[in-house]
Amino acid sequence: MLMIGERLREAREARGMSLTDVATKADVSAATLSRIENAKQGLDFGLFLILAKVLAVAPADLVGEDDKGNGNDPLVAKIAQLSTTDRARLWHDLADARRNSRQKRHVRNSDSVSQQMEELFAQFEFIREELEAVRTSVRKRGRIPRLTVVSSGE
Repeated sequence: MLMIGERLREAREARGMSLTDVATKADVSAATLSRIENAKQGLDFGLFLILAKVLAVAPADLVGEDDKGNGNDPLVAKIAQLSTTDRARLWHDLADARRNSRQKRHVRNSDSVSQQMEELFAQFEFIREELEAVRTSVRKRGRIPRLTVVSSGE
């Protein structure tokens, strides 16, 4: 029986898309998508739906019977066994988890950019102070200071 990951890979390859193409559109890393395709990582329902949309495949086609007539993916069987209330709660929880994950990733990226900007401004300030010190030294001496080049071989 083909698993969802294998079906995702087949759909991706049939459309001539790379791991990176699909991963970028689904807002996951190519490594994550590769692990999903190779059944080394689980797949939440929210991401499953996003991948189906990116690949322009009906979700049912990704979980339907294979050409040997075998049953559905175990994930589908488990979801089907849930009561209507439990399934609704599952979809709600998955949507919340996905939304929170995006928000956390956005905050982490924003923090990282802020830290990089702070460091860059500090470097600019240091360079400005160094240039000012050289300028002051030149004014006091009335000439440009000599630079001595030291070779590492001497």
